[in-house]
Amino acid sequence: MTEVVFAIVSKVSEFLVDPAIHQGYYLFCVGKLTKKLDEEKENLTSTIDGISQRAGEAKKKTEKIENAVKKWLQEAQSLLQDAENLEKEVRASGCFWNLCPTWRRYCLCKQLARKIERMMELKNNSKFERFSSPISLPTNVEYFSSGNFMIFKSTKLAYDQLLEAMKDDDCFMVCLHGMGGCGKTTLAIEVSKRAKELNLFDKVVFTTVSKSPNVRKIQGEIADELGLSPLKEESEAGRARRLSLGMRKGRILIVLDDVWGILNLEDFGIPLNCNLEGCKVLLTTRLQQLCSLMNGQRNVPLHLLSEEEAWTFFQNKACIVDDSSLLNTVAREVAAECKGLPIAIQAVGTALKGKPLDNWKDALYKLRHSKPIGVPQGVKDAFTCLQYSYDALTSNEAKGLFLTCSIFQEDRVIKREDLFRYGVGLGLFGEASTFDDLRSRVNAALTDLLDYSLIMHSETGQNCFKIHDVVRDFALWVASTINRPVIVDHAKGLSSLALEGNIKNCFAISTWSNKDEDPFPQQLYVQKLEMLLLISARQ
Repeated sequence: MTEVVFAIVSKVSEFLVDPAIHQGYYLFCVGKLTKKLDEEKENLTSTIDGISQRAGEAKKKTEKIENAVKKWLQEAQSLLQDAENLEKEVRASGCFWNLCPTWRRYCLCKQLARKIERMMELKNNSKFERFSSPISLPTNVEYFSSGNFMIFKSTKLAYDQLLEAMKDDDCFMVCLHGMGGCGKTTLAIEVSKRAKELNLFDKVVFTTVSKSPNVRKIQGEIADELGLSPLKEESEAGRARRLSLGMRKGRILIVLDDVWGILNLEDFGIPLNCNLEGCKVLLTTRLQQLCSLMNGQRNVPLHLLSEEEAWTFFQNKACIVDDSSLLNTVAREVAAECKGLPIAIQAVGTALKGKPLDNWKDALYKLRHSKPIGVPQGVKDAFTCLQYSYDALTSNEAKGLFLTCSIFQEDRVIKREDLFRYGVGLGLFGEASTFDDLRSRVNAALTDLLDYSLIMHSETGQNCFKIHDVVRDFALWVASTINRPVIVDHAKGLSSLALEGNIKNCFAISTWSNKDEDPFPQQLYVQKLEMLLLISARQ
């Protein structure tokens, strides 16, 4: 019986004495509590900084931060703020601590103890099972801005015909054809966007084919859009089979832009019976005959702008605000010389924006009397207009940098840093005391090219650029006329080009390099060569 009573008394004392000790600790150990709070604040701040830095690095990699991490950061930062506010309150009461009511002292110290405990818990829980995850990339067409797209009667007709073909389940090969620079790519992008909005397709794949198709590159772009990257198969045939399997899942629109020759769709993983698999192909080309050769079921022409449509578009690009009849008369004549080509209108309009009347008259004279030699008939009008914009550049540095843009593959994204290195390396910007001075001059030249619509920002960012295929053709033509010819051929290697013997007088060569072969032939006669750009065939 005595043992039972002793046990009961011991248990009661455990519940009564221990809490009393804790309450006394709250009342008489404020110094220790504040010191401990400072230590835990420092520890938690360091942990927050580490996690914030890690989150910043993940965002740079376009990864999504997990909600648990975001919640932890919010709670930790809020807790730090609360602790600082509580510390201020304790310090404010410090001078009158002995006069502070017992209950008030008790509450403040107890709050300090709880903040410390919570800080330690948060620090211990800062190891996350999953910190971030890759963001699902939007499709290519979602990157393109619609700011430059203007609906006219001529474009509206083609737009409606294409959209009708998108809705037709029995039509799986649609071809859009028109002159270079007439706006085929822009129209194809807008129709693709609209088709996606109407839920006609689950996914839209956009890829540029160009004159020398790079099968692996196109396969890679299709894989990115379908969420099949990276393709593990080494051979192009194996990659194609993998893509073909991926295209059998859902309704897919495949846009093949800028096609110049007959394509074997199976090389890219597009099944020949794609209509049975829910796929549809939209192909754009300058060659009307190619539409029949590719067995297009709907062949849609994109005509040039009418005179009034061209004038409206020209007013928009040139920002014409002067109401004087003389300026408007000359401006209308200048617009007419652009022959309804959107790319020509944009180039000339932006070059003349804000210029006085004499500049307009001079432009009209040059447009009427300029006759490019050795230019295909289909782009002669565009070249005439682009020649005016090129001549209007005020610095040789900008002209040289523009011609440098032509050495890149067709439709390739051009990085600002690459242009800086190549431009400086070729001596386009002379000498300077520092690299910062050279960089400023390169940036100034790029600004001129953007202002004259000879290059444009890429959808990938402000430090990347693109050049329209017609403008690039014009740059290659200009290089040849000033005896600085450039060869860009990614269908052949350097050895093959050397055997053909047409690179002897080249200023620059851009071709592919197969890592399994020696990229340099045993004999290479290129006395005038100043730049050689070798791009991996595996890209």
